[in-house]
Amino acid sequence: MANPDLSPSARTILRLAARQAERLRSKRLTAEHLFLALTDPTSETFSQLLEDTGIASSDITPIRQAAERRLLSLPSTPDDPAGAWYTAGAKKVLELALTEARSSGRRSVEPEDLLLAYVGAGPAVASEQLREIGLSPAVVHQWATARH
Repeated sequence: MANPDLSPSARTILRLAARQAERLRSKRLTAEHLFLALTDPTSETFSQLLEDTGIASSDITPIRQAAERRLLSLPSTPDDPAGAWYTAGAKKVLELALTEARSSGRRSVEPEDLLLAYVGAGPAVASEQLREIGLSPAVVHQWATARH
């Protein structure tokens, strides 16, 4: 995905995900790093989603902590021989977010598209936990549609 397909807010999310990867000493950006960036407590989009759906931010904290523990317990993400920065999982989330944006008639990806793509197809553990607290793809899609 080329960067012009990203809104300024989505670019901010990707920068935050890159900082998460650096902080956790990962050589490549994974879908889990995107999850940590998307659910960052300072994220206006995610905070609004929680408020609008009645989900407490304290419900997200243990999911974020578990994701960080998983990332820290994994061996260092190997360099890609082709020099790719994004793992296959992160690419999948980005591609699905672009598909979601386009199907909604937008030219650029917004943070809610990234969140919807992650909830719908992200790594099983965190995306399943989000579904368990009420953030299913259907709920996030309805919320994102109402925002635009």
